Amino acid sequence: MARSTKSGNLYYLLQFLPSDGMLSASGIAELHAYMSKESILKEVIDLTKVKTRPDGRSYIYINRKQFNGADYPDLICKIYALYFGTRVTTLEELYPQWQIWRRDFT
Repeated sequence: MARSTKSGNLYYLLQFLPSDGMLSASGIAELHAYMSKESILKEVIDLTKVKTRPDGRSYIYINRKQFNGADYPDLICKIYALYFGTRVTTLEELYPQWQIWRRDFT
């Protein structure tokens, strides 16, 4: 049973509605951030492949690796952090900088 992006959005939108049906400014900001993350991810991966388990957890396989979330919005946040989160610098990228530092400061 695949959960479509639209139903995921609807579920997420309904979480922000208080009993009187009015969104707060912080709710709108959080909703906007989520929607922008989702639209950016749509360009990178196919979000229609997101599936939902019977217990409500969402998952997707990307390059034969499974990613899980408590629900659809949680999965979107995790995948976004994976693709666009804090950049990890490798030793190969740091080595030229280290050589310059060593030459100039030691």
